[in-house]
Amino acid sequence: MRFFSIFRTITLRIIAMVNIIAVLVMWLCAYIGHVTPERLPLGEVLALAFPAPLIVNLLFLLFWLFFHRRYALIPIVGMLVCWQAIWDYCPWHFRQEVPEGAIKVMSYNVCNFVGPDYDKSKALGVAEHICESGADIVCLQETGALRLSLKKKVEERLSQEYAHGGRLMKKDGEEVSIYTRYPVLWCKELPIDKMKNQSAVFCLDVKGTQVLVYNCHLQSIGFDKEDKDELRGGNLKNIDERSLISKMRASAPLRARQADFIAKELKANEGKAVILCGDFNCSPTCYAHTTICHLLTDCYKASGRGLGFTYNNGETYARIDNIFCSKDFECYGCEVDTEIDVSDHYPVVCWVKMPTKP
Repeated sequence: MRFFSIFRTITLRIIAMVNIIAVLVMWLCAYIGHVTPERLPLGEVLALAFPAPLIVNLLFLLFWLFFHRRYALIPIVGMLVCWQAIWDYCPWHFRQEVPEGAIKVMSYNVCNFVGPDYDKSKALGVAEHICESGADIVCLQETGALRLSLKKKVEERLSQEYAHGGRLMKKDGEEVSIYTRYPVLWCKELPIDKMKNQSAVFCLDVKGTQVLVYNCHLQSIGFDKEDKDELRGGNLKNIDERSLISKMRASAPLRARQADFIAKELKANEGKAVILCGDFNCSPTCYAHTTICHLLTDCYKASGRGLGFTYNNGETYARIDNIFCSKDFECYGCEVDTEIDVSDHYPVVCWVKMPTKP
């Protein structure tokens, strides 16, 4: 009996040491997003992996509750230390009544209105869904690659619902667009980087207040069609993991520079009413998202509920599309619209209430 008691004690202590290692890995993944990938490119990969050590520690917690409750303090303390990152990933707010006068905002990477399979028959359906959403400000990414005749039909349908709009296209790059019920006073491209992805700022006259609306599409990870097809088909055995990690490492510093540029723009416009929408191509614990969160309110974190995956491409799920606003705005009911799945992104929508003028 004494032998089995000693064996059990040693075994539990070894498992506890493994649990401590899992906690340290979880902490690293949770807070690596505060370090720029220009200094540590692998940090972006670790930040994306945050759910894995979190799940491992949850399993450890269940294990300890059954076999040795005192050791349950290890995962509990571990999760408490990175509670902020857990909340960033999966906030949980009760539904609030949207107040009168709130503005509905939508951010949507439409994948050129035709989706990854380039099904041109769905383009008008995407435009119809946007019009029926009731959004007052719609920021769209990847709106450029349509043949002229079909693009004209899409724009005609959107213009029936939205009196004002604007779009900016990079030469040999992509286009971002805005459709809104409020006048567009001016717009300009953000010279973020000499990459295909596009970002712009639009100045709107919203009920007499000038609101800067940033529409950003940060550097894509760089998965090619073959990578995406393998992921969508679930053929994980055929994927070259080293190639995918290499692509993520290469794109991360570019996203970091773009986020830093946007942060400088936001600081230069401090005190102004700001809404920022876009496809960040990174998770809530990554550097770009963390950088913008220092300056603006993440609407999903402030009023959303659950994991809120906006990217749905087969076996890959993540919340990479965001709506932010100035800290003096109030956010209500931020959610992911899963009713349309033409694009490999879902729209994210939120109601924001502008501060009352003194």
